Amino acid sequence: MAQPVTPLELLEPPLRSIAADTSVLEMSYRSFAGACVASSVDGRDHGSSDDWLATLKTAALRPGVTLRQGGLTVGCEAARQSLVARAGALKSLLDAAASTARASGLPEAEWRRLVAVHELGVWDRY
Repeated sequence: MAQPVTPLELLEPPLRSIAADTSVLEMSYRSFAGACVASSVDGRDHGSSDDWLATLKTAALRPGVTLRQGGLTVGCEAARQSLVARAGALKSLLDAAASTARASGLPEAEWRRLVAVHELGVWDRY
């Protein structure tokens, strides 16, 4: 008879995938921010901020800038909306993994450890 799957065995694959996709999203954001994100009044460069995900929806954009995206020329706001949609999908996957962790009886401390190991703490600020 097969051994039951442990919560860790159940959660590791989706968390690895979310972590990889988060890295790709961050690279896309950095490229977008370099072209589109205006420096804020406080002088911080949100394109290089460690809070990149937190500023994704709110950072001021440079007016009149366009980017090439998927063979199309798009404005910064359209590029931001694409990134926000990708971020929203990843956040939903992470929320589903958190629900699975709770339903499987994984202690909260162990969940937080997994989030830290996979460097997914950035999602706490999204």
